[in-house]
Amino acid sequence: MFSDRSEQNRTLRFIANLDYLTISIPFKSYFYTLFISMKTTLLLISCSLPVVAFSQANVDVTPNVKSATLYQNGALVTHEGDANLDAGKTTVLFHGLPSGIDKQSIQLSSNGDIVILSVTSHDDYLSINRNNSKVKMWQDSIGSLTEDYQSVRNEISILEDAKKLLDNNRSVGGTSTGTTVLAVKSMYEYYIKQVNEIDDSLLLLHKRENKYLSKIRKVSDEMAEWKSRTDTVANDVEATISSDKRQKVSFHLSYLTYDASWSPVYDLRAQDTKHSCQFSYKANISQHTGQDWNNIDLTLSSSNPEVSQTAPTLNPWYLSYAYTLAVTDASGAATGWNYNGNGNTLGISNASNYSVMKSTKNIDIQQKENRYETKGIGNTTTENQLSVEFHIDVPYTLPSDDKPHTVEIKKYDLNAIYHYLTIPKLQKDVFLLAGITQWEDLNILAGEVNIYYDGAYVGKSSITPEATSDTLNFSLGMDKKIVVKRTRTKDFSSSKWIGSTRTQTFGWVITLHNSQNDSLTMDVYDQIPKSTDKDIVVTEQDLGGAKENATGKLSWRVSMAAGETKKLTFSYSVKYPKDRTLSNLWQ
Repeated sequence: MFSDRSEQNRTLRFIANLDYLTISIPFKSYFYTLFISMKTTLLLISCSLPVVAFSQANVDVTPNVKSATLYQNGALVTHEGDANLDAGKTTVLFHGLPSGIDKQSIQLSSNGDIVILSVTSHDDYLSINRNNSKVKMWQDSIGSLTEDYQSVRNEISILEDAKKLLDNNRSVGGTSTGTTVLAVKSMYEYYIKQVNEIDDSLLLLHKRENKYLSKIRKVSDEMAEWKSRTDTVANDVEATISSDKRQKVSFHLSYLTYDASWSPVYDLRAQDTKHSCQFSYKANISQHTGQDWNNIDLTLSSSNPEVSQTAPTLNPWYLSYAYTLAVTDASGAATGWNYNGNGNTLGISNASNYSVMKSTKNIDIQQKENRYETKGIGNTTTENQLSVEFHIDVPYTLPSDDKPHTVEIKKYDLNAIYHYLTIPKLQKDVFLLAGITQWEDLNILAGEVNIYYDGAYVGKSSITPEATSDTLNFSLGMDKKIVVKRTRTKDFSSSKWIGSTRTQTFGWVITLHNSQNDSLTMDVYDQIPKSTDKDIVVTEQDLGGAKENATGKLSWRVSMAAGETKKLTFSYSVKYPKDRTLSNLWQ
């Protein structure tokens, strides 16, 4: 209103001295009214000026996904976005973030000379429809298709009206005048021609109509399916920033989400037994955060984001006496068990059916009647201290469709030890195995293996590194060129009764034939029974050179030339009371 402060002061002094002027009362009242109005206006202006100078500005930012580190049960996602900040405090709103983020994991950083005073997060029920490019693409497509469909409907309506017009004007001549045959013929030909043309056009238009309807339904179904898998709530992150100067700042916003994951999958390809194996390390990755990840920097990690990052505390370790538990069941049988003195029983398979009464001398467990208490046993997961990360060298695009997408991590040419295995007692087939050593350097995780041999898909196997020895063995399928038979021999089989016992002798022969053109090495497995009863005695007769372990498993390592046939024999005897029957003796 005033060009400078001095002009404002002169005007105020002029109005304040009106009482000393010899002017009429109405005119003076007018100036007083004007003065009061101007003072009020100036007061409002003076009150509003500090607010304008020191109010907190708002800046909206829609950050883009730039990188993601995928875990097997989650992902660390990083967005980037720029903002122009004024000096002072500014509220920066980061819009359109996925709903399924772990709000406690949100981290915000920048490259500018600023101070981040606070970071909060809240739900936004509108931004998913306002900002999501996928929804907008579908909506635009439906809108365009609907316009085309309505245009076709208009053409159909016009032609149907034209056809009605022809039907309503088929009469020739008036009611009082007659008509000629030529006129009737001419009208008939015209009518037929026009109706045929209209019907042909309507047929084509109805096809186009159905085509557009089909496309609209397809796009609508895709959008509905996506929305059914995606939360319609988005997240906004609000940050209060303090800046000493006006500047442009780049922000990095990261968070954890559990709507993404990856799992390892492997391909093992062998050409034949004379060449090395090709081992492909792949990953099935998926995400359904509601945002497509376009051309991002992608890393796959074997670590677990849910593992606490807090250092553990070592608690005191107190020793206590162990007790013997007397277990009494319904039959009156008693069995000794161990008790560790801390309220835990060790070795009881069905502890929920027993009650424990502790005393200083003994502990009795009595079977409950009609009352049961069940205590769940928690699962314990052991994590390795070291983790492995695989970085994808090229920018990667991962849509938010919750479908597995396969990305290849690495390929290895591995030296394999090929050998054959057969267990004729269970299956009269010979399997080719590939043994891979020094697999620890491959950073293998637990997962499925797709196996191919000689260009053909064989089947699936699995890898469990925690339970694997120094050699990974993979079955490459059955080899029908090696024939195996297992038969019982009468020469070594007999049955005798001596006193109150019966002794049965069993003899078996395993026949192997190699019809291949190459020599081979084969592992053959069988077994003899073991007794858990003192009245049942198993005696080894002849193991035929086999090695036996503690469970009765027999193993032979057999080398065979091309076209060679070999026989393996073994026998054993079983003695048991003759008035008892062994249910599983004949195997």
